[in-house]
Amino acid sequence: MSEVRRATPKAKSWRDTLRTLSSDKITDVEVESEPVEESFFEEYPYENQEIIKGHFTYLLHPPRDGEPTTISMNFFFRTGSRLFILDPGRRDNLSDQVLFELRTLLTDKMSILPGSSVSRRGLWNFIQSAYEIREIMVRVDPGEIESSGSERISDQEGVVSFDQLPSDDDVIGEKKVVRADLVFQFNGRFDVVYADDILSVGGGDDQFEYAVQKFETEAIYNG
Repeated sequence: MSEVRRATPKAKSWRDTLRTLSSDKITDVEVESEPVEESFFEEYPYENQEIIKGHFTYLLHPPRDGEPTTISMNFFFRTGSRLFILDPGRRDNLSDQVLFELRTLLTDKMSILPGSSVSRRGLWNFIQSAYEIREIMVRVDPGEIESSGSERISDQEGVVSFDQLPSDDDVIGEKKVVRADLVFQFNGRFDVVYADDILSVGGGDDQFEYAVQKFETEAIYNG
């Protein structure tokens, strides 16, 4: 699944740096720029933004001597919402080390943040716009768990399922969401997961663009 974070350009030459990324692990970088092809919502606030698309080869070196495995990956930077998206192909397990390499190469030009960095209200806006909410895990004070008579169903202290809390009024828009498993509907159903401040989007290209525009609108602009 593609992972969505925020990024902040730190120098005017960040575009040139993206085009010339190169290391012993990242090679064959090809970068292009294009506008948003289609707005899926009438009041989409970033229809004039530029989307920087980068295709590159990641070289996964073996622990010992041997030829590296070549893996095709993509990144996207959306200049209006400042979303930085890594598409690791089918190698989700490599996301952290690929991001470490990208951050190292971009250290003086662009800061890739640890997560999506949206407000609680914005995230709840996005969650409530989903076609289906499978599960939401929120962080609460220990006393709230005891007063509700609920049993904690997470390994993280003070994290409970949204369904365990007695009232929605003091939760929606107020409590920190640790994880949300969502389903969106556009040309079929597809999964979207928010966990540890990172948004992961499944589905095809159109479904991916739909979810990102929804996140930009509800979580960032309206948040």
